[in-house]
Amino acid sequence: MVKICCIDTRYVRESNNNSHSLIYISKSCIAALNSNQLPIYEPGIDDVVKQCRCKYLVFNTDVEKHVYEADIVFVYFNPD
Repeated sequence: MVKICCIDTRYVRESNNNSHSLIYISKSCIAALNSNQLPIYEPGIDDVVKQCRCKYLVFNTDVEKHVYEADIVFVYFNPD
């Protein structure tokens, strides 16, 4: 299994048998992503996240831990 870490990402897509850690600096954003009311709208995304959360998909603020454990790291830079 490939472990992928995305830092400050804005978008989530389903991945087959890969482990994703999505890192946000904002604790309120993490809380929203871990809640039952996702702050993302895309048809079917709720079901994908609910099936993968805590199994293959982790929302967290611990950058150092997840970067260290990842095989691949993607960093999102907002130009604004």
